[in-house]
Amino acid sequence: MVVLPKIGLTIGYQAPDKMEFLHRKSFEYLKESYIERVKSAGGLPVLLPNIPENVDDYLAYIDGLLLTGGLDVAPSLYGEERISDTVRLASGRRDEFEQRIIVAAVEKGIPVFGICRGFQMVIVAMGGTLYQDVSEREHTGKHTRDPETKERANHSVSIVRDSILYRILGSDRIIVNSSHHQIAKDVPDMFRVSAYADDGVFEGVETEDGRLIAVQWHPEEMENRNASALFEYLVNLSLIHI
Repeated sequence: MVVLPKIGLTIGYQAPDKMEFLHRKSFEYLKESYIERVKSAGGLPVLLPNIPENVDDYLAYIDGLLLTGGLDVAPSLYGEERISDTVRLASGRRDEFEQRIIVAAVEKGIPVFGICRGFQMVIVAMGGTLYQDVSEREHTGKHTRDPETKERANHSVSIVRDSILYRILGSDRIIVNSSHHQIAKDVPDMFRVSAYADDGVFEGVETEDGRLIAVQWHPEEMENRNASALFEYLVNLSLIHI
């Protein structure tokens, strides 16, 4: 019998006060593409409800952690007040849960892969900061959907040649999709920046041992070998944890 590595996926949480059409009931959700990519990479997807007090129970069960995309990280988590009208906050419940599980997973040596919001959350959870909107940083290119056409932005990313990310992707320059308006500002010393957009925006970070890697783009929505390789890396690294 083949034992598949269990990959825990964080999920969105919508509070009941914003759900008039659902009779004010809260709900948790996730795009199916995350589940399919983990499954295709050989992992067993396990959805993790946002219950902060259950973090240790989850980590005793899963072999790897995937931090998915979603709404914005609360500026209060990195010591700032909300100063931009563009900030669309996720729930405090999701923020607290993800902050706890990231710190605990790193302490336990469980492999972690962050995507978009997940990229931002690992930076904040480990003591870094964000720009609340790309407009705060001078000379920044297009990183989000066009407000008129809703078309997703696409741009080039340079991968640092001696990085783990380079070994995974096998290229020092790729084209990625882009749908975010918050970007990393101060990156904690525990991380190495492994990918940059042409405007200098940080697009990838990793730890020295490669057990935590995060990217700002959305590989779950990209149909190419580079995207698949990222999920396979997480699953293969998680096999060691079984």
